[in-house]
Amino acid sequence: MAKREPFFARLGKFVAKQYKKILLVWLVIVSGAIYPAIRLNDVLNYNEMDFLPKDLEFHEGKAIFDEYFPSNATGNTIIVMQAISGLITSEENLEYIKSLTERIYQEFNESIYTVQSILTVFDKYNNSYWEKVNEVLNAYHNLLAKNISVLNQEMYRKFDEKINATEQIANLFTKYWFNFSRTVYYGKYNTTLFSTGPNATIYQIINDFTNFTEGFAITPNYIDEVFSIVNETLPGIETVNDTLVHEIALRETNSTLFNLLNYTEGITPEEYMQIHYPLLEYYASTWTDVFTQLLTTNGTIIVDGGTITNNLYENSNYSSAFTSQANVWRRLTLVNKSVFTSLNLDPFVLNETLALLDLTAIYEKAAEFLGVPELEIEEAFQPFIPTIIESVFNMGRNPTNETVRAVTDFIVEIVLSIVTTILPPPTSIDDLPSLLTQWFVSPDERVTFVLINYNSFNKTSEEIDEVINRVDAAIGKLAHDLATELQLTQTAIYHTGDDFVMETWVEQAEHDARRIDIFTIVFVLIILIIIFASFLASIIPLIAIGSSIAISMAILWFISFGLEIHFLASLFLTVTSLGAGVDYCIFIFSRYEEERKNGKQKEEAIEIAIKYAGESVFHSGLTVMIGFGALIIPDFPLLRILGIAMCIGISISILSALLIVPSIILLFGECLWWPKFLQKALRPKRWFEKKQPKKSNDEQNELPEGAPRIIRKKKQETATTTAKEKWLIRFGRKVTKNGLTITIFAIILTTPFLYFAFTMNTSTDMLGMLPKDFEGTIGRDILSERLAIGDPTPVQVIFHNLKDNPLNTSVLADTGFLCFEITLRSNLDDKTAGVRLIKTTAQPLGLLIPYQDPYYLELYADFIEPYVSKKSNTFYLEIFLDKNPYDDLSERFVQELPELIQQIINEKHLDTLQGAEIYFLGLARGLYEIKKVTDDAFPIVLPIVIFGVYIVLFILFGSYFTPIRLIITISLSIGFTLGVMVLLFSFGFQVPIFWLLPLMLFSILMGLGLDYDIFLVTRIKEYYDKGLSNREAIIQALDHTAVIITSCGILMATAYATLMLSKLWHLRELGFAFALAIILDTTVIRLILVPAIMMLMEKLNWVGPKRLMRARHHDAEFLQKVKEKSSLKPEEKKEKEK
Repeated sequence: MAKREPFFARLGKFVAKQYKKILLVWLVIVSGAIYPAIRLNDVLNYNEMDFLPKDLEFHEGKAIFDEYFPSNATGNTIIVMQAISGLITSEENLEYIKSLTERIYQEFNESIYTVQSILTVFDKYNNSYWEKVNEVLNAYHNLLAKNISVLNQEMYRKFDEKINATEQIANLFTKYWFNFSRTVYYGKYNTTLFSTGPNATIYQIINDFTNFTEGFAITPNYIDEVFSIVNETLPGIETVNDTLVHEIALRETNSTLFNLLNYTEGITPEEYMQIHYPLLEYYASTWTDVFTQLLTTNGTIIVDGGTITNNLYENSNYSSAFTSQANVWRRLTLVNKSVFTSLNLDPFVLNETLALLDLTAIYEKAAEFLGVPELEIEEAFQPFIPTIIESVFNMGRNPTNETVRAVTDFIVEIVLSIVTTILPPPTSIDDLPSLLTQWFVSPDERVTFVLINYNSFNKTSEEIDEVINRVDAAIGKLAHDLATELQLTQTAIYHTGDDFVMETWVEQAEHDARRIDIFTIVFVLIILIIIFASFLASIIPLIAIGSSIAISMAILWFISFGLEIHFLASLFLTVTSLGAGVDYCIFIFSRYEEERKNGKQKEEAIEIAIKYAGESVFHSGLTVMIGFGALIIPDFPLLRILGIAMCIGISISILSALLIVPSIILLFGECLWWPKFLQKALRPKRWFEKKQPKKSNDEQNELPEGAPRIIRKKKQETATTTAKEKWLIRFGRKVTKNGLTITIFAIILTTPFLYFAFTMNTSTDMLGMLPKDFEGTIGRDILSERLAIGDPTPVQVIFHNLKDNPLNTSVLADTGFLCFEITLRSNLDDKTAGVRLIKTTAQPLGLLIPYQDPYYLELYADFIEPYVSKKSNTFYLEIFLDKNPYDDLSERFVQELPELIQQIINEKHLDTLQGAEIYFLGLARGLYEIKKVTDDAFPIVLPIVIFGVYIVLFILFGSYFTPIRLIITISLSIGFTLGVMVLLFSFGFQVPIFWLLPLMLFSILMGLGLDYDIFLVTRIKEYYDKGLSNREAIIQALDHTAVIITSCGILMATAYATLMLSKLWHLRELGFAFALAIILDTTVIRLILVPAIMMLMEKLNWVGPKRLMRARHHDAEFLQKVKEKSSLKPEEKKEKEK
């Protein structure tokens, strides 16, 4: 049975026969792929956060947050203002903020949820002030309205009491005055009372003269009392007159009135002196004034103890005595009536009503609102209390509702004046408490910002993205244009914010991707023209690989219906396919050209090219696909889609290199080398020297299949070996001769760079990867450095399913203590971002409130409410850092935060927080999760790539050692490249290393770098199998592959180097890393280190399982040709003979 031909030999024959049909089918496929390939750009996603694994606690926490703390606010943009001179709170700056806010609402109202600034803080504080004032006043109004009518009734009851009391006083006073004056007169002028003392005769005489009407006769007891008063208290009876009687009447009426009230009402002396005596005194004083006015001034004297004629009384007979007494009583009654007319009892009523006016509730509410002691409020009210009492009394008896309402309003106005005097309303930004201004104004009043939140109400995620993309840039432009319009020359304006950073990132990436695609094609075309010295031959790989890219992108578009497609997938697919795919085409093309120059027909040359170079291409592509395919395995959608995209691109590129390029070559035939003049102008002479007429065997021998054609002029047989050998052969001999030295030197040279590679810190700092002059970075740094609160984008910590209500005093106590400990411990660690302040239930404005007092919980209720869920025992913290969320220190903080919180809860026995589900959110946390998932994926990808590559190479070469050597050498170039990366970018440009770079570099270069190694080693293996020694096989393979490998490396490096044209540092890093690694791999590694190691370990190069090892056969013709081209040294001749 005939031995079955190798697969690639059969494939070559198939292509040679069916190339036209292959091209036709390919053309149909490409035609169908154009539209979906174009549509791919519409579905690309530029946000790495969307590619986090769905089972992360981050996503679970986000879902809980969205459910328990719903909001229509989504995304934001920030306009930062920094005063160049003066204060940021100047009038022109505040006018700018006001105008900007108005214009934003005018132009983008439907897209805007809120616009917040220091002016909104002022407005909210002012509104809150007046809302609270009105709340207090309304409470006062309701309280007063209920009590004023009652107070009014009580006042008039008091007033009636005062009338009655005054009548009682008047009756006692008038009668005493009348009786005392009568007793004095008739006792002196009709008896010897004041000289001999009272006796029965005197009692009777005075009784007879004073009994002018029934009940008015002077009794013996009263006579004794008068006698006692005169004799004991007066100098003599002669001193008695009307004025003295006034005083005596007051004194004696006072005593009588007290005894009466004490007996009837049980009144105490203190109560009497407080309530009744002032009225008696007032009455007596008024009596004296009226008496003087009506009688004394007119010369009327009622009683005079010194002269009888001065008395109004008569004593000549009973009749005249009775008449005179009636006249005196009439006059005293007239005085009493005039006194009543003159009396104003209101002050007495008002004074006594003060005790009934209970303003305690008003004092308490005012003190709570103003935050001052009740005593201070009471003192402020004292001057207004008489006015308040008087206004209530002046309503009159039985006031109408309108009157009550009017007086209530009047009293409330008084309260308002007191409140606004103690705590004046804000009139400017300077009146705001620092607790509020710190959120928008820096402590030095040189920086502020305007925060714009977008509205997500009734919008899909796609519509929200569209709104943000459209509006965000417009707002930034508006902010700059308005500053110019208002001639705001002393204030710098910066546009920043998470969405703006992401939007700028996306726009820059899209712009750079378009430029990179163009430059990649142009540079690759130029290099291809130099390599092929033919324009037509140069565009064949571009056509083939370009169509492959279109098909690959079309496949990605169909995949986008089930998976998100990251823009890096499209970008790397293009660059990698152009680089690797064109390399594959060159390998096929170069072998075809070599066989053609050996005299083969084009069909046979294609068959040989596919048989040998095709196998190398296939296995090279397979190693690349293993590298990329390993990215699919970790549970990270971003890596997965990158791996899928690369595998698709490489697989289609392999098909293109094996089927399309050979088919196009056969189609064009000899026209491939158009235009001919390029061959002489560009191509090295030994590649393009025309085939000479067949000479004798001595001059030219047919080369066996698989050996490159070397054109040379016949030399003199006496020429030395050195003169006959080309420089690559001489170079190869030196490399293989000094294998140990070269290997040791390579290890020594690489080791320092490996140190930097292994200690490298990667970063998700998107701001750091944007251009240094990017306004978003400058604005964000200003906020982080200058604001008291730090960066305005907080880290959120959710406490879900607590055992108790988050507003319980014990939970608030533990929450406050937790915040204190987090702040304290984080600021003691200079390796992480510091905490500026924390907002939550216990400290809704960043400072701990007196949560034990229900009043303060009510006072801060509006600020506390956003942090507590209404659905369950769930609340959250907002932690504001002194670094922006992209900073490495912020990443380290969120990395250590879970352990820190748990440690505090355990150490400080915060029992109310024990057992709660804790989730960590925020941009900083999301970026950390991306990096963590990538770092976690590396230990998975690394062994898979190494093992997969080893298996492929093991099968290809049938050797145990050679695959290991290949992996080690490519790993050295990767490590060296990473070390150089750290030195150049971290220490040189001082930009962060892109978090995805190490994994991408390893996965891609472990595949792409092996392409060139495989191409070289397959030639070495081919020559070794034909009978050459290890050393000579290495030298000959170097001679025949060095130029083509280096050319392919330059082409591939150029494709990746175009990434350095980007303004994004992470693309520059990727471009530099790939370009350097590939150049290094295709020059130093492949031309020096690989031959050196293979020569050093030559006994192990081809040791492997017998069933995988190809049988060596000495090709005499091949060996003869090699001998003619390069005379062997004596020791090598002995080895050949053996």
